[in-house]
Amino acid sequence: MVRRKKRIDRKDAEDRVGRLFGQADSVYGEDRSLSDRYIYLGRKLAMKARVRLSSVLKRRFCPSCYRYLRPGVNCRVRLYRGRLVYSCLLCKKQWRMPVGRR
Repeated sequence: MVRRKKRIDRKDAEDRVGRLFGQADSVYGEDRSLSDRYIYLGRKLAMKARVRLSSVLKRRFCPSCYRYLRPGVNCRVRLYRGRLVYSCLLCKKQWRMPVGRR
């Protein structure tokens, strides 16, 4: 017998990913490893359901070490030459995002 993979509804997956990222934010002060776990689960769920993460959610974790980032605590955010430069203070990775003109 062939086992079929479960299909995950994209709307439900988006809601769950949003809740997981929200829980990561609320738990961060008490247990940072649990916060990182919520980020891991949210990313994994988004990839499985093929849900694209918004730019706001993408800024909440490091693309290198996948840990939850809180600016001023374990992340540095600077504006340099029209770009936002994010620096993870845990793995020393830097990445840039363009700032849109208004």
